[in-house]
Amino acid sequence: MFRRLLLMTRSLIVSLACMTAIVAAVGIAAVLPSGCTTVVNRFAFYPARGEYLRDSSLPPGVRHISFATSDGETVEGYVVAATTRPDRLVLYFHGNAGNIAQRVPELREMSARTGAAVFGCGYRGYGTSTGAPSEAGVYLDGEAALHHAREVLGYAPAQIVVLGRSLGSTVATHLAAQGDDFAGVILVTPLSTGRDFGRAHMGPVSALAGRSFDSLGRAPKITEPVLVMHGDADEVIPYENGQKLYAALPGPKRHVTIAGGHHNDLEFVDPQTYWTAFSAFVAAPAQAVAAK
Repeated sequence: MFRRLLLMTRSLIVSLACMTAIVAAVGIAAVLPSGCTTVVNRFAFYPARGEYLRDSSLPPGVRHISFATSDGETVEGYVVAATTRPDRLVLYFHGNAGNIAQRVPELREMSARTGAAVFGCGYRGYGTSTGAPSEAGVYLDGEAALHHAREVLGYAPAQIVVLGRSLGSTVATHLAAQGDDFAGVILVTPLSTGRDFGRAHMGPVSALAGRSFDSLGRAPKITEPVLVMHGDADEVIPYENGQKLYAALPGPKRHVTIAGGHHNDLEFVDPQTYWTAFSAFVAAPAQAVAAK
């Protein structure tokens, strides 16, 4: 009996120690800018490696490119040539899964709908890009893509519409908060913060996210016209998260709700609403938000 009680006591002590360690880790992570970085990066990124479209198989008007980041990585991208709007570039950042090669049909559709050039940026650790993905890393990838758009493709910030979809919305807000004064910003199914996302899927453990992917914190610095598009049935990033981010944006803005839209199907559930809003905004961001 005594031995059993001793074992039970030891087990309880170990359990309490583990719980205390977890609580302490959560508490520490809650005050760190990126929370528990290893955990955040593990759950944030789902890259598909190695896949790309060879030049010989690319559709007309599409180019596969690569560019260097400030920390020495090489990132791939695809550029779709403009047709009727050579003065406009859509700089696109995709979600957390797959790679940019898989988005080429979407890039082409954007260009066809608007006449603008479209530059789809990949991320480190995705496709044929070097390195491993991380929150800090994808922000550097975004900065490198913007540098390429300006210095190589020849677009001034006032000619660029920055577009972020899902996790890519955090890269878009990172760039928009730097004060470059873009033509406009489009956020599709946007993330408000890593912790808000965690609350929707992991409960109290969301504190491990710390202040990671904090678009909400960057929102007050974004003064360009902003178009937010979100489905009210989004099962990945709750619709309310997008509304929270939208409310924090201080400049001219428009919110478009796709009724019945989930996380990855907005342009298929209601293509008329989605593409009409998208095309009008790319053509003239300030006018599009004023006419909402």
